[in-house]
Amino acid sequence: MILGNFVDIGVDLFVMSTTLSYADHLLGENATDQSPQELADLFCARRGGASRRTSGR
Repeated sequence: MILGNFVDIGVDLFVMSTTLSYADHLLGENATDQSPQELADLFCARRGGASRRTSGR
C-alpha cells in the first residue's frame, strides 16, 4: 500500500515535470503564445492534488 503511494507520487512528479519542460520548449519557440504555459499550469494543478491520493480514492 505504501509502496503504491510512492509509485503514484513518482509518476505524478514525472508527468508534471515533462509537461512543464515541454511547455518551456514551446515558449522558447514562440514567446508571444502563452497558451502552453497556461495549459501546463492547469494540468499540474489538477494532477497534483494530494487529497486524491490520501482520500482512499
